[in-house]
Amino acid sequence: MIKNIGKLNKFMGAVAAALCVVATAPAVAQYPEQPVRIIVPFAPGGNIDAAARMLSTYLAEKLGQPFIVENRSGAGGSIGAQAVAQSRPDGYVVLSGSNGMLAVNPAVNPSLPYDPVKSFAPVAFISQVPLALTVHGKLPVKDLASLKEYARSSGTPINIGSSGAGGAQHLAIVEFAEQAGIPYTHVPYRGGSAIMPDLMGGTIDAALNELPNVLSAHREGQVRVIAVAAHERSPLLPDVPTLKEAGLDGFVAYSSNGWLVPAGTPEDVMQKLGDALSAALDEPEIRSKMEGMGLVIATPEERSSQAYSDRLQRELAQARSTAERHGIRVAQ
Repeated sequence: MIKNIGKLNKFMGAVAAALCVVATAPAVAQYPEQPVRIIVPFAPGGNIDAAARMLSTYLAEKLGQPFIVENRSGAGGSIGAQAVAQSRPDGYVVLSGSNGMLAVNPAVNPSLPYDPVKSFAPVAFISQVPLALTVHGKLPVKDLASLKEYARSSGTPINIGSSGAGGAQHLAIVEFAEQAGIPYTHVPYRGGSAIMPDLMGGTIDAALNELPNVLSAHREGQVRVIAVAAHERSPLLPDVPTLKEAGLDGFVAYSSNGWLVPAGTPEDVMQKLGDALSAALDEPEIRSKMEGMGLVIATPEERSSQAYSDRLQRELAQARSTAERHGIRVAQ
């Protein structure tokens, strides 16, 4: 009898364990079962914010729960990134990240409250946008060669604006100026859009700004895009050469965007979210709107969690190399 009771207890324990597995499995399969918050660590209106809102609308329809965009700007994206890093790893808080907060910030500030590799799990790479070498509309400069000549003959360094000291554009400027041999003074602003009034007014001479930020002013003749720091010419500006075509071989500079979740998020949840994001990026209407903003949409091969993780590692290594060589650090 005792042996039978022991066997019965073991059997019931096995049944209970099996029931627990069956009971918990649908929680992942049914994700999401509540609203999902998308943290955009920048102010409303930029390309990352606009893309997040387009994608969130699609995901809400596809997955049956609201995807709510929440802007948490500040500290070059670090405030929003920290909020996600400290959230529960359940897939209900997602970071719409950039290479600025995930590569550049860690390269120039070793005291961040998050680790770009250990704190997050990449879900999918979304898009990238090239930086555009842009000059004031009345500057007697038509291309990179004439910009070099102007800079060398003017007797004073040209003023080049960026979206902030120690940011991605700042690092791109020091690399650009070094390779081009252009004497310059760096003028930091609080965001890419904040550059434009001074660039249009001639207070600064040039900028390496994200293409969407300069398109309208370029078309109106207030500024002039003389090259794009991309692998290929932009379809929006087919007559504007790449910096490689202009003579700066190998120089490319993008702002990138991908979605991440807190480290430890179940892989099944990440896979479901990643698959839905990839499907969204293949939607003709979404593609048309994003490409119309100047964004280069990630290819299917670039979108995967592993491909995005590899990309982040490369971007982090490159940012650290640039920051160390040029001694760029932010105040602690």
